[in-house]
Amino acid sequence: MDLGIALSAEVPLRIERFRAQGGPDQNDLRRATKFAPILASSGEKFLLDSEEQSESADLLNRLAEAIAVLSFLPGGITAFGTTWIAKSGCGTCTMCCKLLAVRELEKPTNTWCRHCTPGKGCGVYVIRPRTCGEFECVWLQSQRHNPFGPELRPDRCKVVLSSNTTDRQFTAFVDPSSPRAWREGPIAELLAKLADDGATILIGGNLANPQIMEKKNGALIVRPARKVGKNAEGDTVLK
Repeated sequence: MDLGIALSAEVPLRIERFRAQGGPDQNDLRRATKFAPILASSGEKFLLDSEEQSESADLLNRLAEAIAVLSFLPGGITAFGTTWIAKSGCGTCTMCCKLLAVRELEKPTNTWCRHCTPGKGCGVYVIRPRTCGEFECVWLQSQRHNPFGPELRPDRCKVVLSSNTTDRQFTAFVDPSSPRAWREGPIAELLAKLADDGATILIGGNLANPQIMEKKNGALIVRPARKVGKNAEGDTVLK
């Protein structure tokens, strides 16, 4: 068995599977790290292609799985002469790691997460909190269907746009270092189009004076957001 050829076929498939489910979780990481000593003691079985073929195939599958998981770590993993790095659809964008709060880490809005290297990514991606694992901004969601252009990527437009419970409700988290970003360029055009199509948009949900963009009586308006209570998680609800 040519192990390099076999892995070049198997590992990418598993990376894509993990990416589709939002990345590997802590259980996947535990299995991957436990596999190292097993491989060290059984690596010679990859050289067998006769009576122990089924056992070699099982080891290959487990090895490919482990490499795929570890490829999500910062810098990826080098194994059998190949470096595997699972790049997320985010590219070098890490804006959500600054603008959004993360309850599990007691991270407030508008501060860089202690695990993030801006422009590179998360240092604990495989074991990141559930809040992070479940979040996808609208730009990232669009890449699977009708991709928005790179000018709308959050690190470039300085706005992280999030869809809420329905497609008619959005929150625009605005980088406080560029508080007028939502009023300018392609992101302003996108927000106006969404509102014109009937969506309600909370502008600056992470800022001191959030506003609502919506369509009233055939015209687009922007008004101060009103506090209407708290949700089940204790967060302030604005409308």
